[in-house]
Amino acid sequence: MCQLVEADKLSFDTRLKECLSFSFPHFSEEVTVHHLLTHTSGIPDYFDEEVMDDFEELWIQTPMYQIRSLQDFLPLFQNQPMKLKVGERFNYNNAGYILLGLIVEQVSEQKFADYIEHNIFKKAGMVDSGYFEFDSLPPRTALGYLDFSDGSWKTNIYSMPVKGGSDGGAVVTVKDMANLWKALFNHQLLSEDYTCKLLTPHIYSDDENSFYGYGVWIEKN
Repeated sequence: MCQLVEADKLSFDTRLKECLSFSFPHFSEEVTVHHLLTHTSGIPDYFDEEVMDDFEELWIQTPMYQIRSLQDFLPLFQNQPMKLKVGERFNYNNAGYILLGLIVEQVSEQKFADYIEHNIFKKAGMVDSGYFEFDSLPPRTALGYLDFSDGSWKTNIYSMPVKGGSDGGAVVTVKDMANLWKALFNHQLLSEDYTCKLLTPHIYSDDENSFYGYGVWIEKN
């Protein structure tokens, strides 16, 4: 999003209704890109961590193997009422990131994964990273696991969307993660000005010393 704002494709104050053509009949017209980035939009979440604690509950009505694009998430939340007033408080929101990803697609005219591949992964030298589908993983891909109270384990392949998106789910390596942070701080991804905007503690997250920037947790000491 900071790249697109820097390229003058939109601004942090651009309203949701101005940059997405999908219908959100009950959403406030005051929701902006800034609100979505800082989890202060007040929109409903498709997985509300204040209400639900088991991610697998999501896929009872909607099988996870049907979630292969950002648009596939919309029926899970787009017709629900607002949860909070816009800007009322920080409330971590996965759906907000889905909307941000859809904005990336609409503004850039690329699929979200393709945009990230070209503008983040390649620029940062993240040669082993990507948005892969669980049913067509490349070699050397490690699976995630869930542990149970009795000491047993299972893979998370039926617990997550079949393909990750703008709310998470990229497959990366340790070396690539190091390259990402190096590229960010060396201003290979953004100018110094917009790197500072991304790393500004925009909102207090209701946890001691914890704040949120544009897509990043910040602990202030």
